[in-house]
Amino acid sequence: MYEINKRIRAEMQKQNMTSTELARRSGLNRSSISRYVNDVIEPKQNAIGAIAKALGVSPAYLLGFDDANVDIDINTT
Repeated sequence: MYEINKRIRAEMQKQNMTSTELARRSGLNRSSISRYVNDVIEPKQNAIGAIAKALGVSPAYLLGFDDANVDIDINTT
């Protein structure tokens, strides 16, 4: 199984985003983001959706089901 932490970390680096900023944008707490990025725990489905939206990618991309990094408009509700 693909390691979701690698895709989250790669997107954060690509966008020059800190875990604090990702937490703010996703509505998750920073310690959870840190645990996901450091592969301590795997995010649950709702967290994956929030992280994907905050990063502007699809949940499928984060989960490794889609190799294409699809930009999503994060300003839509």
